[in-house]
Formats: sequence, structure tokens, C-alpha cells
Amino acid sequence: RQVLTGVLRDGPRMESVGFVGGGLEEIERVLVIGAGIAGCGVVKALMQAGVEAERIRLWDARGVASGASGNAAGIVQPKMGSPERSAAVAWYRAAYGEMAAWLEGEDAAVGWRTGAVHMGVNDRQAERLRLASVSGLGCWVNAEEVSERLGVAVDREGLWVSGAWVVRPAAVCRRWLDEAGVEVERRESGSLQEALREVGESGAVVLANGDGVLEGLEPVRALRGRVAGQVSGWRVERSAWLKAVLCYGGYALPTVDGVAWLGATYDHGARAEERGGVAGEAADDVMNRQGLRAACAGVEELLPAGPVFASRASVRVTTRDRLPVVGWLGDGVGGGRVYASLGHGSRGLTASLLSGRLVAASMGLPGGPEWQEHLGLPVLAAR
Repeated sequence: RQVLTGVLRDGPRMESVGFVGGGLEEIERVLVIGAGIAGCGVVKALMQAGVEAERIRLWDARGVASGASGNAAGIVQPKMGSPERSAAVAWYRAAYGEMAAWLEGEDAAVGWRTGAVHMGVNDRQAERLRLASVSGLGCWVNAEEVSERLGVAVDREGLWVSGAWVVRPAAVCRRWLDEAGVEVERRESGSLQEALREVGESGAVVLANGDGVLEGLEPVRALRGRVAGQVSGWRVERSAWLKAVLCYGGYALPTVDGVAWLGATYDHGARAEERGGVAGEAADDVMNRQGLRAACAGVEELLPAGPVFASRASVRVTTRDRLPVVGWLGDGVGGGRVYASLGHGSRGLTASLLSGRLVAASMGLPGGPEWQEHLGLPVLAAR
């Protein structure tokens, strides 16, 4: 696979073996499989690189933003930790910069900047937040300042990240597709060979449906597995709820269309395999609320008693090292005509725009980022 890797203080993890692949003098057609945030990010990047709409096809059997990208809202922010000690933190910091710059030019229909307070609920989280503070990702604030930023009284200190955004993923997907002039075809992805036959010898396929390719492509063995999460929403008055995002292992968002959303990831392995739909489970709604109560009881008490207004479950695909699978999959897959934007986990909303640009650049198309300087990651290697 092709994967982004960092250079730690003790030297590179592996030798760089190059970036641009594919072996095609000119790519006449591109088929993107998956119309979530990752696939739509690729479509936008192809458009920016000069690929006309009639040369781009987008397949998704369930339509635009049908999976995790269909949640009412999500968060765009850097990954906590130290960029000097973690390649994943460095990558997501760069990806955040790319996405935040795009959001600055958009309207509130897609997202708005609120900032976020992070509270460490265990020693490991507290250490990540401390490293994030030292490396400039945020500033440590006392309980009084936390209360001021959240708009509700709390008795805990935390890390304030001023650049966090609340974003509507489905609205982002649709805006990118509208800009590119591309519509999704409700079609099952089928086999990779079927997709390659569809685009012909001078075409390329981009895999952006992590759930669909999890089992079957040996070069994508870096994909670790499915992880299921659930968001739970209660109707609240905007003035009586959070002004900023609260992260505590789970997260609580400011109101979106009059609904306060809580979210967390629960299920790995076998149970995540069973939760392919979007129906929420009452037990996980209770768990979401209990998680907020344990972290910040004063905030949880602001929610109305009784059942949720709405809940939604989704399944994401992760990698072992928290870095996405981005770029060309090599000569051994589909005759060198297959690319990927996969394994973003819960950070696809932050990473998909830059990942799309890297996919386009790996095809040899213009407009790719100056990756060495832009990412702060000296090695971009295949393994």
C-alpha cells in the first residue's frame, strides 16, 4: 500500500520509494467508488486538477453520504499529541490546515468555527493533551476559562483548541459534487475487475469505500477493521447548551438545528461487523449520556430527561497506525490503475480534502500539494 509516514527524531522508518505511480501516459476516465466524504474529496481534487466532469464517474449503491458521512454534524480539528513524536499527529495537523482553509471561504450551511475544549479523562488522554499544548495545538485553561468558552459552568480545566469547527458532512459532500458537476450513480461497486472493465485500459479506479474493500485486496491489508460508533441527539434550547465542542473521550457538540449531539465509539471487531446500518440502539444512547456525565456531570444535567430525539449508528474503517491509505496501490493491483483514499476512521472529515489532492497528484495530475514542505513529513513511502 502507499501510506504517509513520518520521520521521528531517531531517523526515518523506511526509505522513500517515490510517490507518483500508475504508469499511464494520460488517464482518460476515473471511476471513484464511494460517495462519502473520502470519495467526494477525491472528486473535488480531480476537478481542481482539470479533469472534466464527463471523465469522472462516482458509484455508491446508497447515494451520497449514506454511511458515517451522513451524521448530522462532525468535528474538524487537529489530532491531539505531538507532531514531532507521532506521524499521525503531523499528518492530521496538515490535513486540518487544508480543510480549515477551505471552510473559511464557505458559509454556515456547511460549517462554523466554535473552538473545542478537551478534557483528559485518563492518564493517556491527559498526556496527549499536555503534548498538544506544548507543541502549540492549543492552550491550557483553568475551570473559569473553560466555563466561559463553553458557555456553561464546569469545574474542570482543559485544553482550548480555538480552531475547531462543527461541520455538516453531507452538506460538504454535496457542495464538492456540485462544484465538480458530478452526480452519484446508485450502483453496487461489485468486483474490482468489473470496475476496471468499466473504465477501460486508459482509465483509473479510486477506492474510497473502506467498508467495501476491507476484505479482499491483499495490498490494503493495513486496514485494521471496522469500528462502530453512535451519535445521540436531544432537543435543547441553543442558549441553554454548549457554545463550543466538548471532547472527553466522547464528544458533545453545540446545537445543530436545535439538537445537541453526543457521540462516541464503542464497538470493535465482531459487534462492529453486525452494525452496518444506521439505526441507533437505546443502550448506546444511554452509554453516550453516561460518558458525558462521568466526564462533566454539570453539562449532562442540561440535557432533558427522557429518550433521545434521534440517534444514528455508523461504521468506519481504521488502520493499525492511524494513518490513512492514500495514493497509488502499485503495479500489482489492477495493472497499476488503482488508487485509494481509505482508512480515515473518525477523521475523514478532517483528512479527505488533502487526501483527495494526494490521490490526484499520485496520478501525475497538476495541482498536488508540495507534500514534503506542506505536510512536514519528509518521507512518503510505499510498503
